[in-house]
Amino acid sequence: MKPKTENQDRALSNYSFGSAPIYFKIELNFTIYKVGSIQMRKKITFPKPIIVASIFSLLLIIYISSARPVSADDTNGFQLSIRENGKVHLPDVDFQRDWTALGTWAIAADEGTVGAEGFHTVYTQPKSVTAFRKTGEFPDGTILIKELYEAITNEMTTGTVSRASKITGWFVMVKDLNNRYPDNQSWGDGWAWAQFDSSDRKNSISTNYKDDCLSCHEPVKNSDWVYVEGYPILRND
Repeated sequence: MKPKTENQDRALSNYSFGSAPIYFKIELNFTIYKVGSIQMRKKITFPKPIIVASIFSLLLIIYISSARPVSADDTNGFQLSIRENGKVHLPDVDFQRDWTALGTWAIAADEGTVGAEGFHTVYTQPKSVTAFRKTGEFPDGTILIKELYEAITNEMTTGTVSRASKITGWFVMVKDLNNRYPDNQSWGDGWAWAQFDSSDRKNSISTNYKDDCLSCHEPVKNSDWVYVEGYPILRND
């Protein structure tokens, strides 16, 4: 019995990458053999152009992924922290849970007092850590949040121990590679700078970064004003 061809379909598809469209043909050949009530279907065949196009598409995707610059995060740091006229506010995100803790600084208590006076824990976006470990630089839009805690010191089974207590405020820095707000006194030297009291996450109590912030960062001017030696996670070793 001769095979009876019931259906032969041809479909034309196109994919566009950037401004260069790529056209190729997908040809599906169905041949049905009928023997009584039994049907047998032959395999579907694809012409060589579809194979070539598929390989090319895969290579292009790999290239685009590898060539894409590392951003600070999926959500731009400026959208999270900057309002009109360059006003800085604390990001409305759960950075304690979702971001990377770079490290914690223990602030020594006054002389003659045991334990710590406070703790400063610093957070940033995970992609900023990835970028820094590749390039040694913080990418545009990086947000550094230093969260300030009071300390409580107690005698425990391991000895005299200080632990974090209530939050007292935050310092925020936002990396700016493009000098976005040159007339704003909270912006300069590659960063936006702000300090917040724990009672107000939106309005900075600092007004001029040169007077209120820069002097504390002067010793690390050559490492982009950041004490990176306190954050081992940034090391690529």
